[in-house]
Formats: sequence, C-alpha cells, structure tokens
Amino acid sequence: MRFAIRAAPPLHLWRKSSRLNLSVSISFVSSSAQFDTGDVGEMLGGHSIIKEGEVEILMNSTNSVFYNKAQVNNRDLSISVLRNFISKRSEEHAAMLRKKVGSEPKVCDCTSDEPVPQDLHSIEHEKPDGDCEMKLNQCLEESSPMLEGSHDVSLRPEGKIKAPRVLEALAASGLRALRYACEVDGIGEVVALDNDEVAIEACKKNIQLNGSLVSSKVVAHVADARVYMLTHPKEFDVVDLDPYGSPAAFLDSAVQTVADGGLLMCSATDMAVLAGGNGGVCFSKYGSYPLKGKYCHEMALRILLACIESHANRYKRYIVPILSIQMDFYVRVFVRIFTSASAMKRSPLKLSYVYQCVGCDSFYLQNVGRTVSKGHKNNSERYAPGLGPAVPQECSDCGKKFNMGGPIWSAPIHDQEWVASILSSVEAMKDRYPAYERISAVLTAVSEELPDAPLFVSLHNLCATLKCACPTIAMLRSAVINAGYRISGTHVNPLGLKSDAPMNVIWDIMRCWVKIHPVKSREANQSGSVILSKEPIVQANFSEAVERLRKRQAKKAPRFLPNPEKNWGPKSKAGRQVKSNHQPVVGPHNLNELA
Repeated sequence: MRFAIRAAPPLHLWRKSSRLNLSVSISFVSSSAQFDTGDVGEMLGGHSIIKEGEVEILMNSTNSVFYNKAQVNNRDLSISVLRNFISKRSEEHAAMLRKKVGSEPKVCDCTSDEPVPQDLHSIEHEKPDGDCEMKLNQCLEESSPMLEGSHDVSLRPEGKIKAPRVLEALAASGLRALRYACEVDGIGEVVALDNDEVAIEACKKNIQLNGSLVSSKVVAHVADARVYMLTHPKEFDVVDLDPYGSPAAFLDSAVQTVADGGLLMCSATDMAVLAGGNGGVCFSKYGSYPLKGKYCHEMALRILLACIESHANRYKRYIVPILSIQMDFYVRVFVRIFTSASAMKRSPLKLSYVYQCVGCDSFYLQNVGRTVSKGHKNNSERYAPGLGPAVPQECSDCGKKFNMGGPIWSAPIHDQEWVASILSSVEAMKDRYPAYERISAVLTAVSEELPDAPLFVSLHNLCATLKCACPTIAMLRSAVINAGYRISGTHVNPLGLKSDAPMNVIWDIMRCWVKIHPVKSREANQSGSVILSKEPIVQANFSEAVERLRKRQAKKAPRFLPNPEKNWGPKSKAGRQVKSNHQPVVGPHNLNELA
C-alpha cells in the first residue's frame, strides 16, 4: 500500500483526478491560496485533499467529519464483493430467464390487462386486489424457486435487470459512496445518509468535487438512518452499515430495507464487547454471551451473524453469509437476505451454544435446534429443540468446569464459490485496489478455511496448557491428517487451526508429542498434568502428509501482513480533538490540535 503527499494540482484538474494513479494521497491546500474561480476555490480553501482509489475528498483539520485511512482495507474489500454481487445477480437473472423460456409460462386468469412480469428481481410495487392478487402471487412464487416466498423483487417486466440501488446508511464524508459510484461498473443510484448536517454538507462538496459521473449517481440526505430504512422497505439491493462502534441499533431496520436476494454489508468495531471484554453489554446488544478464548474474534463474527439472523427471522427472512472477515480492529460480514417462511424455520439448526472448559480451553458446540422425521411417505420433517447437554458437568480431559456462551452462528460463514470468484476478480484488477496486497492475503487465507468447522484451537495455547515444547504447525497438521481428519488454518489467527477432529483426538496427539519431548513434572491438580496422566487412545503419526500440505504450499501468496505504518488502527470519533498529550498513544501524525 502506498501513501503519497503531492502538491496542490492545477485548478482544471481538481474536479476529475487521473484514474492511473490509484495510491492513497493527500494534498495540503493553504488557506491563503488564491483561486481564479469562486466555487472550487472557496470549497478547497483550508482543506486537505485526500485521494483514495479513483476519487478525492476534502478534509479539514478540525476532525468535524470522520475519516480513517486504515479503513481503505474495508472499502476495497467491499468494492470487490459489490462487483461480484452485481455479476452474480446478472447470472442469476439470466439463468431465470433461460428456465422461463424452456417452460410454458403460466397465465393468471385475473381481470387485469397488465402482462405477468417476466422477471422476478425488480417488479414494480403494483398489486391487484382480492383473488386476482392471490393468483398473481401464486404464479410468481411458482416461477421463482431462487426467491422462495418473495414478491418484492428487482427486475423489469420486459426482462432487463435494473441497476442495483445502494444505501450507505452512515456516510460521514461520503468516501465509500463516492468510490462505489465511480469504481463499480453497473451500479445504479447510491444514497448517502447521515444525521449530521456538517457531514452531509461535506459529502455534497465531495460529490461536486468528483465530477458529473459521481454527481449523477450519488444523492446525499440528512436523515436518521433507522427511520429512513424503516420507511423504505425492500427498496435497496445493497445496504452498507459501517458505524463507529456497534451496528446493533441499525440491524432491525437494515434487514427490512434490503430487497429479496439483496446484500447487507455490516461492520462492527466494538471488539472489546464482542470478544468477551464485557459479556453483559454484548448480550444486551447482540443477544449472545461471548467467551474469552483464542477464537474470540471468530466468535465475534459468529455472534454478529446470529444477531442479524435473529432480526431477519422476525420478518420471515433469513440470511446467507457470503464472506465474513476479521481484520485490523473490526469485523465485517457480507450476507444476502431472502424471504421465506419455510426456510426461516431452519434458522435454529444454524445456531449453537458453546461450552468452553475453564481449565484446558477445550470447546464443544450444542445445536439450538434439530430436525425430526415425521415418518410419512413424503419424507417430511419437523423441527424440535436440540438434545443436550453436549458435555458432562466436568471436562473429560482435565476435570474442570465449563463456561457456556452463545448462541452463535455455527453454519458456514463463507461461501467458498463466492470467495474464489472474488479473489480471482481482485487479482485480475489489482491495479484498481489501493489495499490489494492486504485484501488478497485475507481472501487467500479465507479460501483455505474449512467451511464446516466452527471456531479453532491455537497451537501455542495447547502447548501452554501442557507446558511443553511447541511442534511446528506442519507437524501438527500432518498428525491430524494421518489420523483421518481434516485441518486448515484460519484468517483470524496465524497460529489457529480449524479441524473436524474432536478435542479428545487433539489432546491424544499432544500426549504423543509429549512422550517424544518429555516435560518436567508439575502439580497434579493442574489441567496439563491431568491431561498428561491419561494414556492416548489415538497413536499420532507426525510424518509429513506431503500431498495434502503441498496444496497449501503451492500458493506463493502471503496470508498475514504487518500493518503498513505505525498507529494503524481506530481513530478519534468525529468532533473529538486529539491533543498533544495523546501523542504517545496515537502518534505525532494523528494529532489534530488547532494552533
């Protein structure tokens, strides 16, 4: 990632910057500078120009409008997902049309002279009355298996797909909305909201600064995002929530404003709450209790997904996660939202409670719900509460008690087909992503994760419990593979290992390792001593599983990169002045104290 400082450009270049230089750059414009024309000169006086991607925004030194350049990773990742969503949306539409052409269309015997819509992604909100409405809706449902139970869709009746409408609910400077409009092909209207008049005023100036293309697509409004989304149900194909802190207050209205099959992109930066620093606050905001484990950041992702699913279920809707990322100081999830009363009933099957041993940190999951066959010829099933408890009162490995957390989302948090498509698209357009190296590394790590293995164990944590020397990751991976189980890394932690092997197998492998590399005797009541006092049932084979490991080594791409500069992290909230006495914490380059 490159950050460059350049001199103020000539006046005729201010409105539209070159698309070739995609580095993040900052231009400082003196407040005493003279301009030939009033509008642009008055707009730029006393501000700095920040260039990211293909757009520029104005920022002043008072921090009146929030901006954090560390979120360039977030914005680049969102653009890559949005590009792929538009492509997938078009493919789904084309597949639907092909299916409709190959089958005889059903004719509704309603009195209306209007033709039955041929597309099911963007029908206008016109509903006939009485029996005619019921018959029309029945025809739409039968011809749209992709959007089961959905009547609010976004395709034109003549068969042409509408450009997706995007809502940035918390716009601040509008940088994210500007980049969407300027850099994503095929995008429609972008609505930027903020309840701060100063922020919207800055957003409108930034729209004007970036020329006619952006001005024709981006619309800025002063509004409470929650009220606006509630009053515009199912009107936006894409909704972006990137609040300063928790998104909990916006989720209920957000799941209602997304169109069927639409995309919700949501960030949460209150990681201290989500990662177990304050369990009570987390439960009050997200409806789940976090646990303090090495997997706490992945658990934060799963708590956020479970919370979004809970809000969606209240309106007979459900989510399908596309990509879920923990990066820097926040979590970011990308989910599609569909409407179906029958599919919504399966939500308890995707949620689980977590039992974590207080001694050895072993964890076990218990599903909230289960399916029971009705025994009829049609193989129908009903849903029932999950069976439990999944663990005894005391840990079978170390004899300690369990803490219980959750519920969390225990179904896959990524769609690997989408991830592969996003990664290939990013690699093909690397010059258009200022944070290409970072998002490419994260997506590569995500593409290698086991999709059906919730949470993970930490190699260092296992060895710390036993007070033993640490094997290499390759050796532990090989032992798990040779035992007949699957294992992968995780994008959350470079030392994290996801596996479908049960915890007793993991501890047996570590017991075999300690037999080869003995440890000093410890107190008998310590968790590690209790674990090592038992003989392993599974005999570990640490010989390298060459073929399985070579697949991972074949990718010569980094998975974890250091921060590009010091003090790379969250910034002060808009309006808050960072004084000189904060320099040891935030660094000298982040001071915005007025002279």
